[in-house]
Amino acid sequence: MGEEFGSYGGKENFYRLYRDAVMEKPYSFLFMDSRKYLAYSNLTEFMWSKYNEDGTFAPLYKADEGKLELDAIDPSANQKKKDGEKDEKI
Repeated sequence: MGEEFGSYGGKENFYRLYRDAVMEKPYSFLFMDSRKYLAYSNLTEFMWSKYNEDGTFAPLYKADEGKLELDAIDPSANQKKKDGEKDEKI
């Protein structure tokens, strides 16, 4: 699922948005406006935009500290780190 939404700042950024929107609250969901590249939690709480007001790229979404680790959603995300291998970008 993360690969499909790569335009939202990459796979890890999408998983951070998803985790903060739905993992700790029952019946919550992540709404993503694919025309404007905006992300909302439950249609009411703005979370992230791909672009700033001046049209430049916005920084990636910063997840709240103390939340669940990325591994809780995508166990393969940090598999290389667990195996002692270095991250390599392709």
